[in-house]
Amino acid sequence: MREIKISCPGSCGELFQGLFGEQEVLLSYGIDRRSCAALQAADAPESVQLPGEKVRQAVALLAEGDSLALCRESNLPVGKGYSSSTADMISCLQAAAVQRGQLLTAAELTRLCACIEPTDSVAFADWTAINPLSGQIIWQTDWRPDLYVYILEPAQEQATLDLVRMKDCCSYPAAESQQLLPLFQKACRQRDVEQVGQLATYSALLNDQRLPKPYLKELMRLTEEFSFPGLNIAHSGTLVGLLLRPEELELLPQLEARLARSAVSDYYQKRSLSQLMYEGVQPVREVTESFE
Repeated sequence: MREIKISCPGSCGELFQGLFGEQEVLLSYGIDRRSCAALQAADAPESVQLPGEKVRQAVALLAEGDSLALCRESNLPVGKGYSSSTADMISCLQAAAVQRGQLLTAAELTRLCACIEPTDSVAFADWTAINPLSGQIIWQTDWRPDLYVYILEPAQEQATLDLVRMKDCCSYPAAESQQLLPLFQKACRQRDVEQVGQLATYSALLNDQRLPKPYLKELMRLTEEFSFPGLNIAHSGTLVGLLLRPEELELLPQLEARLARSAVSDYYQKRSLSQLMYEGVQPVREVTESFE
């Protein structure tokens, strides 16, 4: 049988995350880094293994008892906020579904992932705000702004399940966070990148009382100095992302020069540029080249 290969993008944290009513709400945005799952014949070599316990649990919800040989390829580091777990589960679930003659929607895949752990919205091509605990869609937009993110990654990791949920965290400003979704909806309706950046920065500041990010204030000052739209964070991870318009890419050498002269670069030692992508989980395709 031909190889089945499915991909799902990762994310640089969340554009925003907070509370809306009594439920959590977040929005993850896709970047040009991803997890791929390849599904091969049941008699594939023993070296091909079903990757990770979370993936095993997720696929068991769909294909318990089936003989599946899955292998995973990814350039998403774990424990940082790249949505690596969700991307792994999404790509493997879709591959397993296709083997059973199904093609699951992004909504169905997201709800399955939420059965295993709090999930992200990277399965969707369009920006989609969800409840991470249930996978329920809360709001979607078809606006796809052309943006890049300069990712600042420290060595430190953070296990999502070790954190107290926002609604249960006494240090998290739950009442203020109720404004996040309406602000996001307004920014999308007005197609205003500046408002998106302000919203993301506001969400980062609120979460800093729950999971502080070193040098966040210094990075905020830099975004203001360079007139970038704003910054966003991994609300349950360690990443920080500086949001840039395409015309601002030429400012990256100046930004790097500033970072190199500060203690920020000592903490966020890995720094890379990614483009925001609007692809979500990809349909079945026959792949001849290796994943990169």
